[in-house]
Amino acid sequence: MSASRVLAAHCSGFLLFSARTHEAPSRLRSAHQRLLLRRRSGQPGRPSRQMVAPAAMATPFLLTPVESGLGGLTLGLLSYAKFSITGRILGISGAVRGLVCGSLEAWRVAFVAGLVAGGFALQGLLPSAFEAFPAGYTLRRALLAGLLVGLGTARGSGCTSGHGISGNARLSLRSFVATCAFMLSGMLAAHLSGVAAVFGMPPGLAPLAPLSPLSPTGVFGVTLLVVTVTTWLLLSAAARQLDQRTGSPAALGKELTDEPVLEKKPDLAGLPPRAAHDAQKLAALSTASDLFSGFLFALGLGGSGMAKPSKVAGFLSVLSGTFDPSLLFVMGGALLVALPAFQLALRRSSGPLCAACYDLPAKTGVDAKLVSGALLFGAGWGLGGICPGPGLVALATLQPQALAFVAAMLVGMQLERVSNTASVKLVGVPI
Repeated sequence: MSASRVLAAHCSGFLLFSARTHEAPSRLRSAHQRLLLRRRSGQPGRPSRQMVAPAAMATPFLLTPVESGLGGLTLGLLSYAKFSITGRILGISGAVRGLVCGSLEAWRVAFVAGLVAGGFALQGLLPSAFEAFPAGYTLRRALLAGLLVGLGTARGSGCTSGHGISGNARLSLRSFVATCAFMLSGMLAAHLSGVAAVFGMPPGLAPLAPLSPLSPTGVFGVTLLVVTVTTWLLLSAAARQLDQRTGSPAALGKELTDEPVLEKKPDLAGLPPRAAHDAQKLAALSTASDLFSGFLFALGLGGSGMAKPSKVAGFLSVLSGTFDPSLLFVMGGALLVALPAFQLALRRSSGPLCAACYDLPAKTGVDAKLVSGALLFGAGWGLGGICPGPGLVALATLQPQALAFVAAMLVGMQLERVSNTASVKLVGVPI
């Protein structure tokens, strides 16, 4: 059986397993709600027809080290897997910004489509990954937060995924400075905007969630981590199998790294027909890796709690006297995997499996544009509790606030592009 068929089979098995895993808890919750209705109505035998189901409760204010840590491990592994196979950094805002600016490479489309599709899959696999926006979370807040996030990530060239995980895993000074800047800015914005009060979070440190038995989210996290490891191994094996037939990716030169050219050019100059055909397969495998990376990354965001704005708000509201350290376990778990893996790849490997070389950012120094962009992003993040990845994943909920946030984020990215283009025309160099 080919690697692609094995990959498809084990992914479909994961979807079926997750659906069965969460079916029983959903039935228990429904039965519990019916029992509450009966008791409140004073009719034990049957629920009152005049009673309505209670409103959805806010996400519990709890520290979730197991669920957040498992999600972080998955996010870190996916960041490295994408880097080791395609040679590209897993940066969500960068991929989206490229599409906004008209760079419609196949890998960008595949990665972003995978993120959005993963959000819809989460609706069925782990409904508790999402939460309803409270009444105090207005459309104005969502729009302003999205605009600041779009402007900031475009200006600062990254967000929590590109700078926070992949950049820090590469020991990039730019990413370290950007991370510090948007963390501090986010905490200040969360305090000034009172986002903790919007979500109804009490003051103090979040109490520890029960560690045993493992929650449905924890079971989901373990299963997802196993699926992620298996997916990475299968994609890597498929790439190595093609690599043995075509020669090293570096030998294919520019043709191998330029995927749009490969897709449109069946006969690559300088390559035998069979090698050209296999090179096209390698480029297609690279694009498929981006699709799987986006899809699984969305599931990882849901399992870690990052898809809930209240979890982010709880972490950033430390200046307001409210603190949920769960995000530390997400970032810590991600870097626990990504840091040694990236360093090993950069220092000892011969390059990515599906590209001639690693595609690393050209800028290495710290400048005013990086810092100002990170500060703007942090302000939007603290105001709304959402960054680009969770924003795209939340589109699956079709909530007005999520739609407004993403729309404003895209506008912010476009405004930064227009501003940068205008500055080039006026002074000859970007601001």
